[in-house]
Amino acid sequence: MELKTKQRNLPGLVTDINKNKYNFNHPLQRPKNQWSTLSKSELIDSVLRDYSIDPVTIVVSMIDETTGESKELNNAVIDGVQRLTTFAAFFNNEFKISKNLDDEPFIISGITYLPSEYLYGKKYEELDEKIKDKLDSYDLTLNIFSGVTEKEIRGLFKRKNSGKPLTNAQKNSVNISDELYAQIKSILNADGYTYEIEKKNRSGEVIMKDGKSVMKEKKVSNLWDRIFSVGIFKNSEDRNLILEIMMLISGYSKEHEFGFRNEDIQAFISWFENQENKQEVIELIINAADSINRRITEKIPNLKKTSIPMLVAGMCKVIKYKGGKDKYMVLVKEFFNSYEQNDEYRNLCGSGSAAKENVQARWEVFKNMAKNC
Repeated sequence: MELKTKQRNLPGLVTDINKNKYNFNHPLQRPKNQWSTLSKSELIDSVLRDYSIDPVTIVVSMIDETTGESKELNNAVIDGVQRLTTFAAFFNNEFKISKNLDDEPFIISGITYLPSEYLYGKKYEELDEKIKDKLDSYDLTLNIFSGVTEKEIRGLFKRKNSGKPLTNAQKNSVNISDELYAQIKSILNADGYTYEIEKKNRSGEVIMKDGKSVMKEKKVSNLWDRIFSVGIFKNSEDRNLILEIMMLISGYSKEHEFGFRNEDIQAFISWFENQENKQEVIELIINAADSINRRITEKIPNLKKTSIPMLVAGMCKVIKYKGGKDKYMVLVKEFFNSYEQNDEYRNLCGSGSAAKENVQARWEVFKNMAKNC
Protein backbone atom coordinates (compact mmCIF):
# COMPACT_ATOMS: atom_id res chain seq x y z
CA MET A 1 0.00 0.00 0.00
CA GLU A 2 1.33 3.42 -0.97
CA LEU A 3 0.19 6.80 0.35
CA LYS A 4 0.69 10.17 -1.34
CA THR A 5 -0.54 13.46 0.08
CA LYS A 6 -1.58 16.18 -2.32
CA GLN A 7 -2.90 19.75 -1.93
CA ARG A 8 -5.58 20.83 -4.40
CA ASN A 9 -7.13 24.28 -4.65
CA LEU A 10 -10.91 24.27 -4.69
CA PRO A 11 -11.50 25.56 -8.26
CA GLY A 12 -9.20 22.88 -9.72
CA LEU A 13 -10.81 20.21 -7.58
CA VAL A 14 -14.30 21.26 -8.64
CA THR A 15 -13.27 21.23 -12.30
CA ASP A 16 -12.15 17.61 -11.92
CA ILE A 17 -15.36 16.70 -10.09
CA ASN A 18 -17.40 18.24 -12.91
CA LYS A 19 -15.43 16.08 -15.34
CA ASN A 20 -16.35 12.95 -13.32
CA LYS A 21 -12.74 12.29 -12.35
CA TYR A 22 -13.79 11.12 -8.88
CA ASN A 23 -15.84 8.05 -8.00
CA PHE A 24 -18.47 8.84 -5.34
CA ASN A 25 -20.19 5.46 -5.51
CA HIS A 26 -17.99 3.26 -3.35
CA PRO A 27 -20.24 1.04 -1.16
CA LEU A 28 -18.61 2.27 2.04
CA GLN A 29 -19.77 5.83 1.48
CA ARG A 30 -23.20 7.40 1.79
CA PRO A 31 -24.70 8.88 -1.40
CA LYS A 32 -24.06 12.51 -2.30
CA ASN A 33 -26.12 15.44 -1.03
CA GLN A 34 -26.79 14.15 2.47
CA TRP A 35 -26.08 17.42 4.29
CA SER A 36 -28.59 20.15 5.06
CA THR A 37 -28.05 23.59 3.53
CA LEU A 38 -26.88 24.82 6.94
CA SER A 39 -24.24 22.08 7.18
CA LYS A 40 -23.06 22.90 3.66
CA SER A 41 -22.93 26.60 4.53
CA GLU A 42 -20.86 25.87 7.63
CA LEU A 43 -18.27 24.09 5.49
CA ILE A 44 -17.92 27.16 3.25
CA ASP A 45 -17.80 29.36 6.34
CA SER A 46 -15.03 27.20 7.82
CA VAL A 47 -12.81 27.96 4.83
CA LEU A 48 -13.35 31.69 5.28
CA ARG A 49 -12.36 31.42 8.97
CA ASP A 50 -9.28 29.24 8.31
CA TYR A 51 -10.75 26.40 10.37
CA SER A 52 -9.14 23.00 9.93
CA ILE A 53 -10.97 20.71 7.48
CA ASP A 54 -10.23 16.98 7.56
CA PRO A 55 -8.32 15.54 4.59
CA VAL A 56 -10.25 13.58 1.98
CA THR A 57 -9.33 9.90 1.57
CA ILE A 58 -9.12 8.57 -1.99
CA VAL A 59 -8.20 5.12 -3.27
CA VAL A 60 -6.79 4.97 -6.79
CA SER A 61 -6.20 1.24 -7.18
CA MET A 62 -6.82 -2.02 -5.37
CA ILE A 63 -4.84 -5.27 -5.35
CA ASP A 64 -6.74 -8.56 -5.64
CA GLU A 65 -5.46 -10.63 -2.73
CA THR A 66 -6.01 -13.88 -4.65
CA THR A 67 -4.52 -13.07 -8.04
CA GLY A 68 -2.28 -10.14 -7.17
CA GLU A 69 -3.77 -8.18 -10.08
CA SER A 70 -4.28 -4.42 -9.80
CA LYS A 71 -7.75 -2.93 -10.33
CA GLU A 72 -8.33 0.78 -11.02
CA LEU A 73 -11.00 2.36 -8.78
CA ASN A 74 -11.20 5.69 -10.63
CA ASN A 75 -10.32 7.81 -7.59
CA ALA A 76 -12.85 6.21 -5.24
CA VAL A 77 -13.64 8.56 -2.37
CA ILE A 78 -13.59 6.52 0.86
CA ASP A 79 -13.99 9.49 3.19
CA GLY A 80 -15.07 13.00 2.20
CA VAL A 81 -17.93 12.58 -0.28
CA GLN A 82 -20.07 15.23 1.42
CA ARG A 83 -17.21 17.73 1.63
CA LEU A 84 -16.18 17.36 -2.01
CA THR A 85 -19.71 17.44 -3.41
CA THR A 86 -20.59 20.43 -1.21
CA PHE A 87 -17.65 22.43 -2.56
CA ALA A 88 -18.61 21.44 -6.10
CA ALA A 89 -22.26 22.38 -5.59
CA PHE A 90 -21.37 25.79 -4.16
CA PHE A 91 -18.83 26.67 -6.86
CA ASN A 92 -21.43 25.56 -9.42
CA ASN A 93 -23.96 27.98 -7.85
CA GLU A 94 -26.33 25.18 -6.86
CA PHE A 95 -27.20 26.50 -3.38
CA LYS A 96 -27.26 29.69 -1.36
CA ILE A 97 -25.61 30.25 2.02
CA SER A 98 -28.13 29.58 4.78
CA LYS A 99 -29.48 32.54 6.74
CA ASN A 100 -29.32 30.31 9.84
CA LEU A 101 -25.52 30.44 9.79
CA ASP A 102 -24.08 32.03 12.95
CA ASP A 103 -23.65 35.76 12.36
CA GLU A 104 -20.12 35.90 13.77
CA PRO A 105 -17.70 38.25 12.00
CA PHE A 106 -14.73 36.87 10.06
CA ILE A 107 -11.64 38.66 8.78
CA ILE A 108 -10.00 38.53 5.34
CA SER A 109 -6.89 40.65 4.69
CA GLY A 110 -7.65 42.89 7.65
CA ILE A 111 -11.26 43.55 6.58
CA THR A 112 -14.11 42.41 8.84
CA TYR A 113 -17.15 40.79 7.26
CA LEU A 114 -20.51 39.84 8.77
CA PRO A 115 -22.23 36.75 7.32
CA SER A 116 -25.62 38.50 7.50
CA GLU A 117 -24.30 41.21 5.15
CA TYR A 118 -21.93 39.30 2.89
CA LEU A 119 -23.01 35.63 2.91
CA TYR A 120 -26.69 35.12 3.75
CA GLY A 121 -28.77 34.06 0.75
CA LYS A 122 -25.87 34.33 -1.70
CA LYS A 123 -24.51 31.89 -4.25
CA TYR A 124 -20.80 31.74 -5.08
CA GLU A 125 -21.17 34.02 -8.09
CA GLU A 126 -22.82 36.69 -5.91
CA LEU A 127 -20.06 36.92 -3.31
CA ASP A 128 -17.71 39.83 -2.76
CA GLU A 129 -14.53 39.40 -4.84
CA LYS A 130 -12.24 39.19 -1.80
CA ILE A 131 -14.43 36.42 -0.34
CA LYS A 132 -14.31 34.54 -3.64
CA ASP A 133 -10.52 34.97 -3.75
CA LYS A 134 -10.30 33.46 -0.28
CA LEU A 135 -12.29 30.43 -1.35
CA ASP A 136 -10.39 30.10 -4.63
CA SER A 137 -7.03 30.06 -2.88
CA TYR A 138 -7.94 27.41 -0.31
CA ASP A 139 -6.00 24.14 -0.61
CA LEU A 140 -7.75 20.94 0.49
CA THR A 141 -5.57 17.99 1.53
CA LEU A 142 -6.10 14.70 -0.30
CA ASN A 143 -4.71 11.45 1.09
CA ILE A 144 -4.35 9.25 -2.00
CA PHE A 145 -3.81 5.51 -1.54
CA SER A 146 -2.83 3.01 -4.22
CA GLY A 147 -2.17 -0.72 -4.24
CA VAL A 148 -4.48 -1.43 -1.30
CA THR A 149 -6.33 -4.68 -0.64
CA GLU A 150 -10.08 -4.83 -0.03
CA LYS A 151 -9.33 -5.60 3.62
CA GLU A 152 -7.14 -2.50 3.89
CA ILE A 153 -9.85 -0.32 2.32
CA ARG A 154 -12.33 -1.47 4.93
CA GLY A 155 -9.73 -0.94 7.63
CA LEU A 156 -9.23 2.64 6.42
CA PHE A 157 -12.96 3.25 6.57
CA LYS A 158 -13.29 1.82 10.07
CA ARG A 159 -10.45 3.94 11.44
CA LYS A 160 -11.54 7.11 9.70
CA ASN A 161 -14.93 6.66 11.34
CA SER A 162 -13.68 5.51 14.73
CA GLY A 163 -15.76 7.22 17.39
CA LYS A 164 -18.38 8.45 14.90
CA PRO A 165 -21.88 6.95 15.00
CA LEU A 166 -22.49 4.92 11.84
CA THR A 167 -25.86 3.83 10.55
CA ASN A 168 -26.48 0.07 10.45
CA ALA A 169 -26.31 0.25 6.67
CA GLN A 170 -22.82 1.79 6.87
CA LYS A 171 -21.70 -0.85 9.36
CA ASN A 172 -22.92 -3.58 7.03
CA SER A 173 -21.21 -1.93 4.05
CA VAL A 174 -17.84 -2.78 5.59
CA ASN A 175 -18.66 -6.46 5.01
CA ILE A 176 -20.17 -6.15 1.53
CA SER A 177 -17.87 -7.27 -1.28
CA ASP A 178 -17.69 -5.37 -4.57
CA GLU A 179 -19.58 -8.23 -6.23
CA LEU A 180 -22.46 -8.14 -3.74
CA TYR A 181 -22.59 -4.35 -3.86
CA ALA A 182 -22.91 -4.50 -7.65
CA GLN A 183 -25.71 -7.06 -7.32
CA ILE A 184 -27.61 -4.85 -4.86
CA LYS A 185 -27.15 -1.85 -7.17
CA SER A 186 -28.47 -3.85 -10.12
CA ILE A 187 -31.69 -4.40 -8.16
CA LEU A 188 -31.99 -0.78 -7.04
CA ASN A 189 -31.20 0.58 -10.52
CA ALA A 190 -33.49 -1.76 -12.45
CA ASP A 191 -35.59 -0.04 -15.10
CA GLY A 192 -39.15 1.03 -14.54
CA TYR A 193 -41.58 0.57 -17.40
CA THR A 194 -43.43 2.54 -20.06
CA TYR A 195 -46.99 2.46 -21.35
CA GLU A 196 -49.04 4.39 -23.86
CA ILE A 197 -51.77 6.91 -23.12
CA GLU A 198 -53.90 9.11 -25.34
CA LYS A 199 -52.34 12.47 -26.11
CA LYS A 200 -54.54 15.46 -25.24
CA ASN A 201 -54.48 19.14 -26.16
CA ARG A 202 -54.57 22.00 -23.65
CA SER A 203 -58.34 21.82 -23.51
CA GLY A 204 -58.17 18.20 -22.39
CA GLU A 205 -59.48 16.81 -25.68
CA VAL A 206 -57.94 13.68 -27.20
CA ILE A 207 -55.87 14.50 -30.26
CA MET A 208 -56.98 12.53 -33.31
CA LYS A 209 -55.18 11.68 -36.53
CA ASP A 210 -56.64 9.69 -39.43
CA GLY A 211 -59.58 8.75 -37.22
CA LYS A 212 -57.36 7.31 -34.47
CA SER A 213 -56.21 8.63 -31.10
CA VAL A 214 -52.63 9.92 -31.05
CA MET A 215 -50.74 8.03 -28.38
CA LYS A 216 -47.76 9.06 -26.30
CA GLU A 217 -45.39 7.12 -24.11
CA LYS A 218 -45.51 7.54 -20.33
CA LYS A 219 -42.59 6.44 -18.15
CA VAL A 220 -42.97 4.99 -14.66
CA SER A 221 -40.07 4.85 -12.17
CA ASN A 222 -38.96 1.54 -10.72
CA LEU A 223 -40.65 0.20 -7.57
CA TRP A 224 -37.96 1.41 -5.17
CA ASP A 225 -38.25 5.02 -6.29
CA ARG A 226 -41.99 4.78 -5.75
CA ILE A 227 -42.13 3.10 -2.32
CA PHE A 228 -38.86 4.10 -0.62
CA SER A 229 -38.99 7.35 1.32
CA VAL A 230 -36.35 10.06 0.94
CA GLY A 231 -35.07 9.09 4.40
CA ILE A 232 -34.47 5.49 3.33
CA PHE A 233 -32.18 6.60 0.51
CA LYS A 234 -30.56 9.33 2.61
CA ASN A 235 -29.57 6.89 5.38
CA SER A 236 -28.49 4.18 2.92
CA GLU A 237 -31.24 1.91 4.28
CA ASP A 238 -32.12 0.90 0.73
CA ARG A 239 -29.19 -1.56 0.78
CA ASN A 240 -30.35 -3.14 4.04
CA LEU A 241 -33.90 -3.56 2.76
CA ILE A 242 -32.64 -5.38 -0.33
CA LEU A 243 -30.48 -7.61 1.86
CA GLU A 244 -33.53 -8.38 4.01
CA ILE A 245 -35.50 -9.48 0.93
CA MET A 246 -32.57 -11.68 -0.05
CA MET A 247 -32.54 -13.24 3.42
CA LEU A 248 -36.19 -14.24 3.05
CA ILE A 249 -36.03 -15.82 -0.42
CA SER A 250 -32.47 -17.13 -0.90
CA GLY A 251 -32.81 -20.39 1.04
CA TYR A 252 -31.10 -18.89 4.08
CA SER A 253 -34.11 -19.69 6.27
CA LYS A 254 -33.66 -23.41 5.63
CA GLU A 255 -30.42 -23.33 7.59
CA HIS A 256 -30.85 -20.37 9.95
CA GLU A 257 -33.33 -18.69 12.25
CA PHE A 258 -32.90 -14.95 11.90
CA GLY A 259 -34.22 -11.47 12.46
CA PHE A 260 -33.17 -8.23 10.80
CA ARG A 261 -30.78 -7.03 13.48
CA ASN A 262 -27.39 -5.83 12.33
CA GLU A 263 -25.62 -9.02 13.39
CA ASP A 264 -28.23 -11.10 11.51
CA ILE A 265 -27.63 -9.17 8.29
CA GLN A 266 -23.85 -9.44 8.64
CA ALA A 267 -24.12 -13.20 9.17
CA PHE A 268 -26.27 -13.45 6.04
CA ILE A 269 -23.76 -11.46 3.97
CA SER A 270 -21.02 -13.96 4.88
CA TRP A 271 -23.30 -16.90 4.03
CA PHE A 272 -24.58 -15.47 0.74
CA GLU A 273 -21.11 -14.76 -0.63
CA ASN A 274 -20.55 -18.54 -0.91
CA GLN A 275 -23.85 -19.49 -2.54
CA GLU A 276 -24.13 -20.67 -6.15
CA ASN A 277 -27.65 -19.31 -6.76
CA LYS A 278 -26.79 -15.63 -6.27
CA GLN A 279 -27.74 -14.46 -9.76
CA GLU A 280 -30.99 -16.42 -9.61
CA VAL A 281 -31.91 -14.60 -6.39
CA ILE A 282 -31.07 -11.20 -7.90
CA GLU A 283 -33.15 -11.85 -11.02
CA LEU A 284 -36.10 -13.12 -8.95
CA ILE A 285 -36.14 -9.93 -6.86
CA ILE A 286 -35.94 -7.73 -9.97
CA ASN A 287 -38.82 -9.71 -11.52
CA ALA A 288 -40.91 -9.49 -8.33
CA ALA A 289 -40.33 -5.75 -7.94
CA ASP A 290 -41.34 -5.16 -11.55
CA SER A 291 -44.46 -7.33 -11.12
CA ILE A 292 -45.57 -5.29 -8.11
CA ASN A 293 -44.70 -2.01 -9.80
CA ARG A 294 -46.91 -2.77 -12.80
CA ARG A 295 -49.85 -3.52 -10.52
CA ILE A 296 -49.91 -0.39 -8.38
CA THR A 297 -51.39 2.79 -9.78
CA GLU A 298 -51.02 4.80 -6.59
CA LYS A 299 -49.22 4.73 -3.26
CA ILE A 300 -49.95 1.64 -1.16
CA PRO A 301 -51.48 2.98 2.08
CA ASN A 302 -49.71 2.17 5.36
CA LEU A 303 -46.75 0.49 3.62
CA LYS A 304 -43.85 1.04 6.00
CA LYS A 305 -40.26 -0.12 5.67
CA THR A 306 -40.86 -2.93 8.17
CA SER A 307 -43.24 -4.55 5.65
CA ILE A 308 -41.44 -3.81 2.38
CA PRO A 309 -39.14 -6.89 2.47
CA MET A 310 -42.12 -9.15 3.19
CA LEU A 311 -44.21 -7.61 0.39
CA VAL A 312 -41.51 -8.15 -2.24
CA ALA A 313 -40.45 -11.57 -0.92
CA GLY A 314 -44.10 -12.66 -1.03
CA MET A 315 -44.26 -11.80 -4.73
CA CYS A 316 -41.04 -13.78 -5.20
CA LYS A 317 -42.86 -16.79 -3.75
CA VAL A 318 -45.81 -16.25 -6.07
CA ILE A 319 -43.51 -16.11 -9.12
CA LYS A 320 -41.46 -19.11 -8.03
CA TYR A 321 -44.53 -21.31 -7.61
CA LYS A 322 -46.40 -19.83 -10.60
CA GLY A 323 -49.19 -18.34 -8.55
CA GLY A 324 -51.51 -15.48 -9.45
CA LYS A 325 -49.73 -12.12 -9.32
CA ASP A 326 -52.96 -10.14 -9.62
CA LYS A 327 -54.60 -12.08 -6.81
CA TYR A 328 -51.57 -11.53 -4.58
CA MET A 329 -51.76 -7.78 -5.09
CA VAL A 330 -55.51 -7.80 -4.35
CA LEU A 331 -54.76 -9.52 -1.03
CA VAL A 332 -51.91 -7.11 -0.32
CA LYS A 333 -54.10 -4.05 -0.92
CA GLU A 334 -56.88 -5.48 1.26
CA PHE A 335 -54.34 -6.14 4.00
CA PHE A 336 -52.92 -2.61 4.00
CA ASN A 337 -56.34 -0.98 3.70
CA SER A 338 -57.27 -2.62 7.02
CA TYR A 339 -53.82 -2.04 8.56
CA GLU A 340 -54.96 0.45 11.19
CA GLN A 341 -57.41 -2.10 12.63
CA ASN A 342 -54.83 -4.92 12.65
CA ASP A 343 -53.34 -4.41 16.11
CA GLU A 344 -51.69 -7.84 16.12
CA TYR A 345 -49.62 -7.08 13.01
CA ARG A 346 -48.94 -3.47 13.98
CA ASN A 347 -47.42 -4.67 17.26
CA LEU A 348 -44.89 -6.63 15.20
CA CYS A 349 -43.76 -3.40 13.50
CA GLY A 350 -43.04 -1.26 16.55
CA SER A 351 -40.26 -1.50 19.09
CA GLY A 352 -38.16 -4.61 18.48
CA SER A 353 -39.40 -4.98 14.89
CA ALA A 354 -36.00 -6.41 13.84
CA ALA A 355 -36.13 -9.18 16.45
CA LYS A 356 -36.31 -12.73 15.13
CA GLU A 357 -39.80 -13.53 16.39
CA ASN A 358 -41.29 -10.31 14.96
CA VAL A 359 -39.61 -10.68 11.56
CA GLN A 360 -40.73 -14.29 11.23
CA ALA A 361 -44.30 -13.48 12.31
CA ARG A 362 -44.57 -10.69 9.70
CA TRP A 363 -43.11 -12.98 7.05
CA GLU A 364 -45.65 -15.67 7.91
CA VAL A 365 -48.48 -13.24 7.09
CA PHE A 366 -47.15 -12.57 3.58
CA LYS A 367 -46.19 -16.20 2.98
CA ASN A 368 -49.79 -17.15 3.66
CA MET A 369 -50.99 -14.54 1.16
CA ALA A 370 -48.62 -16.01 -1.43
CA LYS A 371 -49.83 -19.55 -0.70
CA ASN A 372 -53.42 -18.48 -1.34
CA CYS A 373 -52.52 -17.38 -4.86
